[in-house]
Amino acid sequence: MRCNSQHETVLLVDDEQRFVDNLAKRLKLRGFNTLVAYDCRSAIKALHRHSPGLMVLDLRLPDIDGVELLRRVKENHPRIQVIILTGHGTKEDYQECLALGAHAFLHKPVNISELTELLSEAEKTTA
Repeated sequence: MRCNSQHETVLLVDDEQRFVDNLAKRLKLRGFNTLVAYDCRSAIKALHRHSPGLMVLDLRLPDIDGVELLRRVKENHPRIQVIILTGHGTKEDYQECLALGAHAFLHKPVNISELTELLSEAEKTTA
C-alpha cells in the first residue's frame, strides 16, 4: 500500500472519522502516503501489514487507550515515530507520552504546516 512518495507512510489513528479522513487528504497533498485507522485494534493490524514509519495518534479511542497503544508501539516497533494529536490531553498525559517516547504532543485543532514540519522532522529519525 506504500506509494512512490518522498515521505514515510503515516498511520493516522483517530475515531473522529471525518477529521482523520480530511487530515489524510491534506497530508497526501503534501507528499505523505497515509493509512487510516479508527480504533487501536485496526491500528495494530495496519502496523503489522504496512510497517509505517510515522504515526499520528489520538489519546481518546473507543477500544484501547491511546497511551496504552503508544506503549505497545514503542515496545514492539521502536523505530516508529509517534506524534500525539488530541483534543483532550492533560499535562499528565503530555508528560507520560513524552516519557514513553512520543516525538511530539499536539492539541486539536492542529495547524497543518506545524504537523507537516513535525512529521518531516520525525521521519529523519526512522532511517
